[in-house]
Amino acid sequence: MPSLLPELHIISNGTQSMETVLNIFSEIHPFAHALHIREKKWSALDMGLVIEGLIQSGVPSAKIYINDRVDIARAYQVGGIQLGERSLRPQQIKAWSANMRIGRSIHEVRAAQDAKIQGADYAMFGHIFPTESKHNLHSRGILELQSVCRSTDIPIIALGGMTPDRVHMVVEAGANGIAIMSGVMSASDPQRAVKAFLHALQEAFSSNSVT
Repeated sequence: MPSLLPELHIISNGTQSMETVLNIFSEIHPFAHALHIREKKWSALDMGLVIEGLIQSGVPSAKIYINDRVDIARAYQVGGIQLGERSLRPQQIKAWSANMRIGRSIHEVRAAQDAKIQGADYAMFGHIFPTESKHNLHSRGILELQSVCRSTDIPIIALGGMTPDRVHMVVEAGANGIAIMSGVMSASDPQRAVKAFLHALQEAFSSNSVT
């Protein structure tokens, strides 16, 4: 059973304009714990402009997470950075960004254990369920998620193919939160979608806390 507070991470999907990402994140930020800018095609200037726009629109910098671009995360002192398997190790970053939350993307039990040893504050594991963005890759499933959660005491954020009615399964498996991409970013009503995920997450944690 998860022992920490639930986390809802929203990730940009790499297909939308800067203006769209800025508008959606600005709208949904009260209902999410982390907003990930994951845009491999954007320049550093593009990312900086969006970060500045988010802060100007009232989004707390602590909620803004940058994927892999340590230089940008450091320049703007955002809340966190999400590292991939080929990124720098967490301890290399913490030496000069002690206040920044460091996450590591993982795909197996051993990687979860390594993430803890390397100083990651949390790990993002997936994809759990089949998803169009990873249609050519085998999904990990609930049992593998459970094994990962049991292998380490850092928070595990479950990613991939998530819907509100699946949230209780990942929480029961031990996940401390969920990460959503298309389920919110591509929704016709992103705010309504994020509220549904947040409600499902809170309900799942509430149910598990009394069992």
